[in-house]
Amino acid sequence: MGDICENESFDGHRKTVVEHTLNILLLPGIHCEENKSQGSTDSLVSVSGSPSSAPHYPATSLRVPGTSLSVSSPLHFQLHVVTRLSFNEQGRVTHHRDFWDIKDVIGLVPGVSLAQWIGTRLAAFGLSHLSRFWNREKV
Repeated sequence: MGDICENESFDGHRKTVVEHTLNILLLPGIHCEENKSQGSTDSLVSVSGSPSSAPHYPATSLRVPGTSLSVSSPLHFQLHVVTRLSFNEQGRVTHHRDFWDIKDVIGLVPGVSLAQWIGTRLAAFGLSHLSRFWNREKV
């Protein structure tokens, strides 16, 4: 869980914005779980419920057959989400909306991040040559 921001309006309604990560695990039956500390202590709320301890999440990995080694799973995807909640005077949720960036969603598809990286490098290379050609014409 990331940052949490709250405010209250003059009529008693509260609004809260929460940044968190949605973990998506494909084929969960082939994975082994290890509890690891997230390492970030800038969170206001921890998953375990006590604000003083660092949040914990299950780290997923794949075991290498015939050994005691395990490697991090390529089937574990993380999507960063911002949730906006509105509460009434009784503390009940009256509005819930999730926001995420399309770049993060596209990045979940295997190989797309590499294709984006190659595409930006090719575009930069092309623009560099175009600017050199443009400058030669002006001289």
